Amino acid sequence: MRQLTTAAVAAIVATAGSAQAATFWTGYDFEFVKTGFAGTGPDQQDRITNDVWLTRSDVAGILNIASEEFYSFDVSPEGTLWAFGTIDDGVGTLSFSVWRDWHGGNPPSSVGRNAVLYIPADDLYIDIRFTSWGGAASGGAFSYVRGIPAPASAGLLGLAGLVAARRRR
Repeated sequence: MRQLTTAAVAAIVATAGSAQAATFWTGYDFEFVKTGFAGTGPDQQDRITNDVWLTRSDVAGILNIASEEFYSFDVSPEGTLWAFGTIDDGVGTLSFSVWRDWHGGNPPSSVGRNAVLYIPADDLYIDIRFTSWGGAASGGAFSYVRGIPAPASAGLLGLAGLVAARRRR
């Protein structure tokens, strides 16, 4: 198992934007709820990007089921970094770390606190706030709210018109 050092995390954050412009999903417009004792199937995953699908088994921490079968103490959820604060605070001022280090080994301590989830592969920053964390007897239940992509400018059509126009094609 691979442990990311503080220096490695800093290097990832510092160099991620060099290939593309960062993307920011602000606010808390999407709610994800992982039901206890429900397994890790598609209906129990938050498929944020093509490569990051967050979920939790009936025990342990969250994992990226797109690239991991099980929670790994030092890495999971693979491909993500975390910081307390919001995008509006300025991502350059936030201190990102792997998920377990971020909450200090105590996931319930993150409930109700604003945070930013960073996906370095996509240079994507997402506002996130955990709203519940079930203990060992919860069957892996947890929930959060997070930002979503801003709708593309649709001009006079508006977003509903753009969707309807795409459906007609």
